[in-house]
Amino acid sequence: MIPVTIIGGYLGAGKTTLINQMLRQADGLRIAVMVNDFGELPIDASLIEGRDGDVISLAGGCICCAFGDNLAGSIADLIDRAPPPDHIVIETSGVAVPGATLANLTLLSGIRPEGSVVLVDAETVERQAKDRYVGDTVLRQIGDAGLIVITKTDLVASPKLAHLDQWLATINADAGYITASHGHVPNALLLGEISKPIATNDMHDTQTEFETIVIEPIGHSTEELGATLALPELGVIRAKGFFRDHNGQTHLMQLVGRRWKCDVQTNTYPYGIVCIGIAGHLNRERLTSL
Repeated sequence: MIPVTIIGGYLGAGKTTLINQMLRQADGLRIAVMVNDFGELPIDASLIEGRDGDVISLAGGCICCAFGDNLAGSIADLIDRAPPPDHIVIETSGVAVPGATLANLTLLSGIRPEGSVVLVDAETVERQAKDRYVGDTVLRQIGDAGLIVITKTDLVASPKLAHLDQWLATINADAGYITASHGHVPNALLLGEISKPIATNDMHDTQTEFETIVIEPIGHSTEELGATLALPELGVIRAKGFFRDHNGQTHLMQLVGRRWKCDVQTNTYPYGIVCIGIAGHLNRERLTSL
């Protein structure tokens, strides 16, 4: 099952910058970025190695492809590629609602939808949310997010940022919230990839430093573990990994913000859940006791 993440946000929120940064730090991960039209997502020329029809070959084995009006068919083509991508990222248009795309993805086989990352412009999002024409779209985008990335924070003062955090929480209290400068967000936070160990120094961002901890919980029910990891006082923004429940069944646990889900696994995987949070805010003692 290939994991799929949606990147959304209103026009001008910084999606292109974020995705270009994501591709620059792919570090061996084969990321397939899907866009409605190539013109909507200017890929950094330094990343492009070639183009063949609707597919642009990028550095490090990544690709970008246009899906037009046939998202399902394009995903099927990606799955059939040799080798297939490790992760699919769908960049939605500035006026699209990520939740609608996620709903469509649940009908497709061969993929595992992992939620949406929504970008908001710190300077303009509140004004956009009140606009009579686009306000409903902006609010729905925020409400659909599992992870909210607040961009362009250098354009607003600290008091406004604090107010913005509170305002966003009234719209979506279940999301995780981080700030980003020039699109710098660790891929482990955006994609939750756990295919290799995550070093703490990979979690450094120009504005926010993140830290990780790997836990190996044993003997919990899925509901108990999910609800515990989602507690705000534990400071976990994203968590992903494998654990055995109280019946010895293996599960893949995924958490973003306050939302979590577990999928039963029939294959053997190395146990351990990677938890990521803002440096100094992870309750390491509580997490290691699980």
